[in-house]
Amino acid sequence: MKRTMLVIVLLLSMFVVVFSQQQEKTYSVPESQLTAEQKAKIQINQVSGYAGLGKEIGDAIGGGLHSLNAEVNSFSESPAGKFTMFIIAYKVIGNDFVQFIIGIPLWLIGSMIWGILFLQKCYHKKSCY
Repeated sequence: MKRTMLVIVLLLSMFVVVFSQQQEKTYSVPESQLTAEQKAKIQINQVSGYAGLGKEIGDAIGGGLHSLNAEVNSFSESPAGKFTMFIIAYKVIGNDFVQFIIGIPLWLIGSMIWGILFLQKCYHKKSCY
């Protein structure tokens, strides 16, 4: 529930940042009537506007991720968090781990039984058939 609320607050804060930028009055003038200096100034204003917007969005996302990181760390220290981390680890490597833990001893025991039976049949009776 907290995670959902955090995501909603993060998204709302991004929209507030995007729409809270103040717009200056603009006038439509054909580009041919502008000087080279005015054209350069317009391009600089556009680029700085995008850069400022990107910085604000980055700050909002960084703040949201920082608080999310703090929540995840506190959850991982709780007993429920430790159990959850164990379940995730088991889902990722559990099948291979169980096969290794059960398979190696089973293979060793089976090999020993086969070796004992082979020795009894072939070497003690002097015949392998």
